[in-house]
Amino acid sequence: MDSSIYVIIFLLLALIFSVITNYYNSKKLNSLEEALYESYRNNSEVKSYVEKVLEGEAEEVEAIKRVRTKYGLSIGNAKKIIDLYRRSE
Repeated sequence: MDSSIYVIIFLLLALIFSVITNYYNSKKLNSLEEALYESYRNNSEVKSYVEKVLEGEAEEVEAIKRVRTKYGLSIGNAKKIIDLYRRSE
């Protein structure tokens, strides 16, 4: 066997390892995002901030951007929180 076969095998193993690592990190990130959402869902500070943003801003997209930026939530979770506090008004 020449050295090109060894390089191909090595690159294939690196690709497989990379895919497995990315899958594991994706699952871990999703669970961390859910934990962050759960911790902010019933937080009074978040509720007062969202209510302040919603009364000052007419556009929901801008409110989602602000909540997402301030608390580090994903777009979906920020929208859930905005909808939750908009309904409770």
